[in-house]
Amino acid sequence: MARIPRHLLQALLLTLSGSGMAAPFCLTNEALPAQCIYYDPGQCRQAAGQQGGECVVNQKEVRLTPSIGAYCLVTGSRVSQCIYPDLDTCSKEAVHQNGACTIAAVRPGNPGADPFALTRPGNAGLFGTGTAAPTAAPPADALRNPGH
Repeated sequence: MARIPRHLLQALLLTLSGSGMAAPFCLTNEALPAQCIYYDPGQCRQAAGQQGGECVVNQKEVRLTPSIGAYCLVTGSRVSQCIYPDLDTCSKEAVHQNGACTIAAVRPGNPGADPFALTRPGNAGLFGTGTAAPTAAPPADALRNPGH
């Protein structure tokens, strides 16, 4: 039996119906729609480099685990780590761990965990709960001596 060249096989897969054929990693560039045919992020990144595109995570196929980061690293085994504050840091770690990065998903109705949120009981009503801020500023002495 003759072996089908990889590029011919990829072209054939692109022409087939997209339902049921989607892979966890996609090659994107400005000229073509996303090619979600990669199961290995390393091969996806290599093809992206050759075609002038980028390798992205197919969020229809990969379930992201929300955490404190704005970006998620997804490995070839579809494990996600949403702990990266910026794309540059995530991309560097993606090369190291043979993965790809994507923007972290936010749960509906939940804006996500903010590790820098003010959570002291005295500030709880002022930030993000819909409670209006006080209309008058506290006396200057109260700011200098909060306990008095």
